[in-house]
Amino acid sequence: MIEKEKLNKNKRILIIILAIIAILLAIMLCILHIFSSLKSNNIIEDNVNRPEEYIKENPESYPLEDVLESFGCKDISYSLKKDKDGNDYYDINLRFKNNLYVNNESQEKYFDDIVKVLENKLTAPFKITDDKNNIEIYLNKNEDIYTINGVEDYFENNKFIEVNSHKTKKTKVVSKDSKELNLISINGWKRDNLKIDREPQTIDYEWIDYGDFKENYSDININYIIYNENYKSEIVDGIKVGTSFTEIKNVLGEPHFSKSNKMIGYKMDDLYAFFYDDMIVVYPNLNINNLFFEQKVLEYYNGSYNGNRTEFIVDILENYQDFKSEIIDNGIRLYSYNRGIELYLYDDKTMNIVVYDNYNFSDIIKTLAESGKLELNLDKDYINLYEEERSN
Repeated sequence: MIEKEKLNKNKRILIIILAIIAILLAIMLCILHIFSSLKSNNIIEDNVNRPEEYIKENPESYPLEDVLESFGCKDISYSLKKDKDGNDYYDINLRFKNNLYVNNESQEKYFDDIVKVLENKLTAPFKITDDKNNIEIYLNKNEDIYTINGVEDYFENNKFIEVNSHKTKKTKVVSKDSKELNLISINGWKRDNLKIDREPQTIDYEWIDYGDFKENYSDININYIIYNENYKSEIVDGIKVGTSFTEIKNVLGEPHFSKSNKMIGYKMDDLYAFFYDDMIVVYPNLNINNLFFEQKVLEYYNGSYNGNRTEFIVDILENYQDFKSEIIDNGIRLYSYNRGIELYLYDDKTMNIVVYDNYNFSDIIKTLAESGKLELNLDKDYINLYEEERSN
């Protein structure tokens, strides 16, 4: 009897244990089903594997510092300040994970995402400053626009990639068969100490004419030379005035420039040569180093001349004699076709810079390109444009 009662008791215990196990399994299956259902419907994120994505999508639930860290930002500090009109704005200082460009690739999406998340989180305008990478972002919530380094639509207007990937035309070394051309080239295209062993027929304020060729000059610089049909000697690489375009192409290859089958032109190692049926026009290719020139331009652009436009113009014209000046509506234009650049200096003290294919960039002016402050005509050579205008 005792044994039977004991057996019944063990059965009851076993049944209870099995029931508890069944209940626990059912609960676990329910939890797994709910979790799987929520995850498949994107109600929750894999907060273990990608917590930063969850923070970005739910910024209102996290402190500002955590939100910025989810974008890889470091050295974060911020405060609520008043602008000059007494309105609140967030002043945020940090170091971004990415610069504006990485390996010449735009990081537009990275910065757009940061701005959008902060716009949703913060109730006031904000300014983000990264001193190390020279980046300043400002969002005006009232106008719903943001600027990078003072430029709207920064990545659309930015010329960084275009400038850094630009490659000018390949050139070749040619022989200077013309004795006069060789002397002028050796003398650096300057009139000083230049000794041509013949007297010019006429000289005026712009031309020195020897009859079969003439030099266009300004001050001490020889700007270009025009050889006409009366010049019977070879000029470059055995080519004379009147040599056919077919023969010229056989010697020099495909031209860099052409105009309505009336002209073909070449950029050479230290010359430009434009060939017509009845003339050859030769310009210097000076390959100018623009480092110090760009320093002066940047100084004026940043206000170091205290807005004194006249002082800047005099400085450029005295120190860089390839430049010419022209009065335009609301300002003055400085231009150098040899250098490949135009500077528009307006009466309101603003400045517009236009550069062409034959301009030699230094790192200084590239910073202006990165800020969207340059107008680029890198598909056009300024010397070719000038020659086309001259020949019209």
